[in-house]
Amino acid sequence: MASAAPNCMEPENTNNTYSFLIFTTMEITIQSVNFETSVSVNEYINKKLEKLNHFAEIRAAEVQLKIINTSDKANKEIGIKIFVGDQEFFASKCAEVYEDAVSQACEALERQIKKAKDKSKA
Repeated sequence: MASAAPNCMEPENTNNTYSFLIFTTMEITIQSVNFETSVSVNEYINKKLEKLNHFAEIRAAEVQLKIINTSDKANKEIGIKIFVGDQEFFASKCAEVYEDAVSQACEALERQIKKAKDKSKA
């Protein structure tokens, strides 16, 4: 595999599922249901999850992208599950574009991580 970015490996693409290794400690699996995601969306997801890694050491992340059948313009759905230590965190958001859904889901995951850290300190 060739290097795409300083801390990211080229994705492996098999049946709309992409796997990335970031900092060799976090494995990211991106799966799109019945469509192929663009490279820019995959890179955006990697960038956002890399930022989340500052709050907790994420072992792995599973990302699922869907287009839901609705008359609403916000029909792009993303679900992100991250594994931190022995804990799992999950967030699912819908938006008009995947980048907005990714941002919203990562913000929700950040709140969950901070809440779990505060709870463990008490």
